[in-house]
Amino acid sequence: SGPSGASGPSGASSECTTGPVSLYHDEELGPILLESSETNLATSSESVTVQGVWFTVLAAEGEEPAAPPVSSDLDWSHYKKLTTRPPGSIEAQVAFTAWRHFRDGQLSFDTQELCEGIWISQASIVNYKMTAVFDEANSWVLDDSEVQTANLLKHEKLHLAIAEYVAEKATQRIHDEFVVPIFGFGGTRIDAEGSARTAVLTRLDDLETKYFNVVKEISAAGGGYDVGTDFGSDATGQDDWDTNWKAKVDTRLVRIE
Repeated sequence: SGPSGASGPSGASSECTTGPVSLYHDEELGPILLESSETNLATSSESVTVQGVWFTVLAAEGEEPAAPPVSSDLDWSHYKKLTTRPPGSIEAQVAFTAWRHFRDGQLSFDTQELCEGIWISQASIVNYKMTAVFDEANSWVLDDSEVQTANLLKHEKLHLAIAEYVAEKATQRIHDEFVVPIFGFGGTRIDAEGSARTAVLTRLDDLETKYFNVVKEISAAGGGYDVGTDFGSDATGQDDWDTNWKAKVDTRLVRIE
């Protein structure tokens, strides 16, 4: 219900509320957010959606599709084996870990008619979750046993771990951000909810983009992580990132407003 003393565009107060009835409904948020790369390797794999999460089918026909691996479970079997680097890749690269960010959640409305022709809507995000999902279709490694080492795999796994960690942090921040609903006013229910929806989604898009930009700044090909480790070939730099990566990520996250 609307807060005591709330006023609409005409300055009418909640004293002229026509009744105690609140009109509630939820809308699903779109699942696909952003991806780690614009590169799209040729693939015949089929994409499916299960509970709002995209992944590439890894199972044989007639079997349940396998969920994509999390960072701790990655191995070279999850990567495409290429004889040459894809166009646009960095010369120093011998492997690339791709991921996509997705979201689950609902946009929830509580709407009332304060007076005839004056509606108020409270909108908030509920059950929000951002997830970083390994993109098997666009992850690759050069088809060379001397390239596919345990040390390089460890380097690649941390790329995905960073994306997963930022998604967890974004989930908590966005949950906290929308504990207090955002208000919208209008001459009709549709107008009031449209006003609230626009305000909520504008703020949500701003936060999601800022978190994703942190991942790109650190973990995208040629970002801070690759520079600090020379793409995994600098053992001292890699040890530093293996030990301190969460602290390094957190220093970027605290800048988000």
